[in-house]
Amino acid sequence: TELEYIEAGVSGFHTHTSKRTGLNRAFEDAKKGLFDILLVYKLDRIGRRSTESLNHAIRFLRHCRIWVVDKDREFTNNGDADEILNFIEFWSAKKSSLDTKVRVTDMMKLIHKEGYWTGGNPPYGYENHPEMTNMLQKEPKEAEVVKEVYRLYVSEGLGMLRIAGILNERGLKTRTGRQWRSEGIRKILRNTVYKGYLSYGKTKTVEGE
Repeated sequence: TELEYIEAGVSGFHTHTSKRTGLNRAFEDAKKGLFDILLVYKLDRIGRRSTESLNHAIRFLRHCRIWVVDKDREFTNNGDADEILNFIEFWSAKKSSLDTKVRVTDMMKLIHKEGYWTGGNPPYGYENHPEMTNMLQKEPKEAEVVKEVYRLYVSEGLGMLRIAGILNERGLKTRTGRQWRSEGIRKILRNTVYKGYLSYGKTKTVEGE
């Protein structure tokens, strides 16, 4: 029986094996004996998280064999030598993911430094430019709210909770039509876009999250 498992756009580094739907479906089918050999192009298709991915591959071996296309050989785990080589291979896959992340991050920072917007939801007060790609333009109504937030904070010396209350009293809504909360005000005050420059990499992604 030939079965195919696809996980389009799923990162083997950022996604924990428990959330890998395609991989888990393959594992459950292996336990049921629906196939004898798991065919993968590269071992990193099982994962790019060193020890966790290696352990998951070994769990597969309890129920089926694994053939790795790019190595043109079977994945085995018989004895100390195999265990060391297998760990090195999965460690190498993890390092490759980290190296790629560094290259992408450096490039995105450079693009932002040049003043280009690299995608995603525009900050409140802005919208994607209809004619110029990778550029933002002001959304007039939202922009006035942003100006008022900064005026209340800088000139009036009000706190974020009080500013949110004032906006709500005036019937002003967030982009999603909800009432303002202090966290929404905090995001506006901390977002460097309103101060005239773009940034990248302010949030941190750890392995598996």
